[in-house]
Amino acid sequence: MPFYLLAMLATGIVSYGLSIVVQRQSERLGLVKAPNERSSHIIPTARGGGAGIAVAGIAGSGLMAVYGMPILYVVCLLGAV
Repeated sequence: MPFYLLAMLATGIVSYGLSIVVQRQSERLGLVKAPNERSSHIIPTARGGGAGIAVAGIAGSGLMAVYGMPILYVVCLLGAV
């Protein structure tokens, strides 16, 4: 299997795992949004799961940049900013 496919698969698995960890720890981290009169939800909702996806995406693009796709250095740096 080509390295790029393995890197993309690993990035997807890591982002899924990190988003689950953030969601489960959201109350302890203070990432629970309480509903108010303008909310579209009626129960407290966890937020911040996208942080795991962003971290995994930056790490995955950095890994792929090191192994042959130098344009992804730009993606990695812009994502980190």
